[in-house]
Amino acid sequence: MASSDIVRGKTYAEAVAVYMDDDQWILWENKEVLCLHAELCMWADAVVIAPLSVHALGKFAGGYCDTLLTSVVRAWNCAKKPLFVVSCMDPLWKENYITLRNYNHTGNSEARWENA
Repeated sequence: MASSDIVRGKTYAEAVAVYMDDDQWILWENKEVLCLHAELCMWADAVVIAPLSVHALGKFAGGYCDTLLTSVVRAWNCAKKPLFVVSCMDPLWKENYITLRNYNHTGNSEARWENA
């Protein structure tokens, strides 16, 4: 919520639609969109998550859908469209067993990290 003033500022609002977590429920209650995350999955050609936190990675691996981002990732079809992530983790976290398990559990056959 703290970033909403920056994201929804005049610079971005005129050029592109910006959706926040609350928009999924507002649009659904107003019967404007059945499922915003499903609409976004059909509309987008690719997803880029930058930065990816350990917290978000754990949510993805656990199947949690409590935000718009986690709902989009859960509904995303990686077999047909690419999903790119740029981690913001400490290098030691990338070697942690739980982090590697979560990364592999998200559907990646190999846990390869690129330093960003």
